[in-house]
Amino acid sequence: MLLFNFLKLQLNLYVSCIFKGEIMKRSHGPRSDTRHKYKAYKKLKITEILQEFKIGERVAIVTNPSYHRGMPFRRFHGKVGEIVGKRGRSYLVRFKDGGKEKVQIISPAHLKSLTQ
Repeated sequence: MLLFNFLKLQLNLYVSCIFKGEIMKRSHGPRSDTRHKYKAYKKLKITEILQEFKIGERVAIVTNPSYHRGMPFRRFHGKVGEIVGKRGRSYLVRFKDGGKEKVQIISPAHLKSLTQ
């Protein structure tokens, strides 16, 4: 009987926590809400990582979900920008987000050249 009362008490606590929303907090990590945005599986090619860009060249920010290093924030996926510098292996890309001009450090695996 004592065990039954204990289990009943535990169940009541669990149910009350569910209705209060205290069980698990929602994750707000850098890849949250990207289920459809990063859905297309793209096999990583070494040429994508080693590609070179010139300063002033226009590029599209196309995030490659299989390469995590130098990945831009999910909001910037699909934006078009301009290369303004190089930092290590990555590039400084300037683009407009809303009404502001922003500069991000992005790996070449996440960039696609628009000039031909």
